[in-house]
Amino acid sequence: MPLDYLAVLHRTRDVVLCAAPDGRSFVVDWVRTNLLAGTAAAGVILPDGREVALAGRPAAVWAVMNLLASQGLSNPGPVLDLRRRGMSGLAGPPAEAVGMAVA
Repeated sequence: MPLDYLAVLHRTRDVVLCAAPDGRSFVVDWVRTNLLAGTAAAGVILPDGREVALAGRPAAVWAVMNLLASQGLSNPGPVLDLRRRGMSGLAGPPAEAVGMAVA
């Protein structure tokens, strides 16, 4: 483990794992773990254009990650833009999850 990630582990007890389809191996997804720990900027752009910052809000980050995973989707960057093509079907649940977690 690179020493840079020790700071991340001091901020969270949760890590994001990518498991092999057979479930026999996994790797830590440090990019998403950084988002969860709040050491990297995370956000959602809602369908109406409002931007919601999620840094420091692990419950909201987990909610969005779980919704994406349940649909077999991935977001390669730190900001999930629900206005993007192909995301319109997900606009309701992530917006609700972010709204509940941020409220």
